[in-house]
Amino acid sequence: IRQFEWYIAGTKKMKVNAVLTTYEILLKDKPFLGSFQWAALAVDEAHRLKNDESLLYSCLSSFNCDHRLLITGTPLQNSLKELWALLHFIMPEKFASWPEFEAGHSDKDHRGISALHRKLEPFLLRRVKKDVEKSLPPKLEQILRVDMTAQQKQYYKWILTKNYRELSKGVKGSINGFVNLVMELKKCCNHTSLVRQYDHFENDPQARLQQLLKSSGKLILLDKLLCRLKDTGHRVLIFSQMVMMLDILQEYLQLRRFPAQ
Repeated sequence: IRQFEWYIAGTKKMKVNAVLTTYEILLKDKPFLGSFQWAALAVDEAHRLKNDESLLYSCLSSFNCDHRLLITGTPLQNSLKELWALLHFIMPEKFASWPEFEAGHSDKDHRGISALHRKLEPFLLRRVKKDVEKSLPPKLEQILRVDMTAQQKQYYKWILTKNYRELSKGVKGSINGFVNLVMELKKCCNHTSLVRQYDHFENDPQARLQQLLKSSGKLILLDKLLCRLKDTGHRVLIFSQMVMMLDILQEYLQLRRFPAQ
């Protein structure tokens, strides 16, 4: 493949000016790709280089190139060592020693952090959505309080009653027991079928839709919002932390004949 795809026939000159590859292929092809002098090395998902002892870090550090560019959409955690690893990768001469870097940028009186911010300014180019996508409207966050349905209230009370003995222990009770109880109550607040399956399933689509709706105050509100938004031509993203709740939402959307994926 290298003989016929990489080189111009009869020469040792590469056919291309730029090469796109994955980390996995890079590690396998390091002896070949590392034999060239590159003008620039651009590393996407650069947070994967936060460990300076990793095989990937060692592999990329050995490449001969004139310029190095790190690209990432993942903010760094509160770790000076991870930041130093990235800085050391792009400028190993300037940021050579981790102990010296740590000693010079400790959080004493915040002076070390302030000095670090000033030092980073020439090397960091940050862009957020509002800077690059002018057509995006401003984000508006609105929290809507929703009452539980009668069925949800009944189930909620049943869960508390069933766990009365555990609740009566107070702080002396099992932490795991409290965590499980909170999770059950959370499920109930989303949809009662997450706590207990229906005794019977309605076969008629409209009856089944109503069965789903009366089991969740959140779903009732969502139904009203989606019907209104669909009429005005909007598109909607729906998020849930529970996979089973997403299954319920998928069935609801199918019953409403709302196109979704």
